[in-house]
Amino acid sequence: MSENTTNKVNDAAEEVKAGAEQAAGTSWDATKEKIEKLAGDIGEEAGKVWDKVEDKAESLWEKANSGELTEEAKAKLKDIGEGAEKVWDKVEDKAEDLWGKAKSGELADDAKAKLGDLSESAKGLWNKLVDKVDGDKPTEEAEKKP
Repeated sequence: MSENTTNKVNDAAEEVKAGAEQAAGTSWDATKEKIEKLAGDIGEEAGKVWDKVEDKAESLWEKANSGELTEEAKAKLKDIGEGAEKVWDKVEDKAEDLWGKAKSGELADDAKAKLGDLSESAKGLWNKLVDKVDGDKPTEEAEKKP
């Protein structure tokens, strides 16, 4: 590019910059100062947050080195273990109860009774359905059954 062309491009850039500053109602230097101030404020806030994170990390590190976290973990694990033991005992008791019922035939008897009830209900519903399809009134027998 010739020196003359370069000068024209630079002049045009200056005109665009001046036009932009005039349109925005502020100078480039003022805008730059605002941006630098905002960046500084953000940097300060980030520094405060970092300090808090650093303090928390140091505190946790000291607790870990002193064994305080280990003691807290042991206590929580002990509580969990006791809770699990209680649940296990309940499950074991329930399983023993069910096993006893299964051995004695009580579960089978209960199942037979429930299946009988379901069978009767199904028959009653079937009879009502057949009566509806046939257009007949339900029979007295069908009305008596649930």
